[in-house]
Amino acid sequence: DDGRILEAEYLQARRRNYDKLDTDRDGRLSFEEYATSGIARFRKADADADGALVPTEFATTAPKPKNRQM
Repeated sequence: DDGRILEAEYLQARRRNYDKLDTDRDGRLSFEEYATSGIARFRKADADADGALVPTEFATTAPKPKNRQM
């Protein structure tokens, strides 16, 4: 909470993210584990389930902006 990020803090956050993706807990990420969230986002956006996104569907895949406090 001092307004700085130490290397250890940065790596700790990255490790948590990695661990969330490593669903079989083998310490390695397969392509399927890595791509799962992207695939789910695509399918959710594909409103007509035709396997393709039109511009309005694609626009819904944009990450939500985070509130950043400085």
